[in-house]
Amino acid sequence: MTTPNAYHLGEMQDAQGEQARLGTQLKATGTAELMALQEAGLTQARRLAELGCGPSMATGLLAAWAPDAVITSVDYDSDTLTQSQHRRDVLGTRSVTVCADVQALPMEDGQFDAAYLRFVLQHVPNPVAALKEALRVVQPGGLVAALDGDNLAMVMFPRPACLDALLALSDAEHTRRGGDRSIGRKLPTHLASAGVGAVTARPVVATSGELGAGTFRTLFLDPLLRDVPLETDRARFCAELDRWQDTPGAFGLMVGVLAWGRKSVTQ
Repeated sequence: MTTPNAYHLGEMQDAQGEQARLGTQLKATGTAELMALQEAGLTQARRLAELGCGPSMATGLLAAWAPDAVITSVDYDSDTLTQSQHRRDVLGTRSVTVCADVQALPMEDGQFDAAYLRFVLQHVPNPVAALKEALRVVQPGGLVAALDGDNLAMVMFPRPACLDALLALSDAEHTRRGGDRSIGRKLPTHLASAGVGAVTARPVVATSGELGAGTFRTLFLDPLLRDVPLETDRARFCAELDRWQDTPGAFGLMVGVLAWGRKSVTQ
């Protein structure tokens, strides 16, 4: 697909390392994510659209959480879909793959019970358009849910001297590529703007106390370094993050937002 997107797994120097990070991210958020999805009703779905599936790190877990669902995994990157096919093969007939842009889905209206966008919208140029498409392809009364991070909600102590500059540089570069690193707090408004009704939101929290300082850094800080244009700045930021990581009792907290709502039965 040629649609602009702020995240290109195939273009990363360490694509395997990024896939490993995504797997660790899934473990870090899984318990709180499942509780919110149970509340939302996604676990009852029989026809589930996984929009922006990437390398399908979460597809198997979604299949376990929604045990009666046939999952249609959608991503714009055909190479990533091909390389991750082995993760979906174990689901057999419960897995369908579609190469498409989440902002212009090729599916019919009302085809699914539920649509889920997991850490996708922060990379999409027009998140409301993507949510409108998700709403279109679910049936009346169907569920639209989205989970995403919010870098501006990050808490660290002791606070690295580089943190404000790192967040600002990452935000600027991600915005230049069409993304939004602080989209988490905006998800309820975006859902409502897309026409989704009865919007609800829950926090999904990860801390260094649970993960360890090194894993917290790998998940939430090291990806930001990719957005820093100057090598000299990256080296300085890395040194400051090393000092934070090595500080006894260093604490970090990252808040994501899982928001959902329903399509009106009259839509």
